[in-house]
Amino acid sequence: MQRSNRLTLHREAGFTLLEMLVVLAIVGGLMSVVIALVKPRGEVLALRQVSMDIASGLRAARSDAVWKNDETVFSFDAENRLFQGTAGTKIIALPTDMAVTLETARTTGDANTDSRFRFFGDGSSTGGKIVLRGAEKEIRITVEWLTGAVRIDEPLRR
Repeated sequence: MQRSNRLTLHREAGFTLLEMLVVLAIVGGLMSVVIALVKPRGEVLALRQVSMDIASGLRAARSDAVWKNDETVFSFDAENRLFQGTAGTKIIALPTDMAVTLETARTTGDANTDSRFRFFGDGSSTGGKIVLRGAEKEIRITVEWLTGAVRIDEPLRR
């Protein structure tokens, strides 16, 4: 039996550096396109943040009313563009480039000075809607009168 001293070269499976660089360049290009399409603009982020702050304040006012079994008020100061719950809670200021429309029950006072959401000890409320508008987007915050539930609706297109 005779043995061969020949070395056989086997090409191992894998990728060359050039192939990997081409794939990385393609993936990078696709990612930059996807990020540009998905990334929200600054105004939209500000609109979402303000709407979440307002909804959080409304929910806190409802919780406070249920906890104390007494009426709690969340009000809007149209002149200064401020939202605030009960004393000591966070004051939410609207940016100047953001428009707001309120639909509230006006049982007392006039429409300009009495923009309030009232929450009662049983969790119910006077109900209403807040619509925040930027140049490109609109967000609605709805307060259900029967349950006092607060919902944020963000339509797809305006």
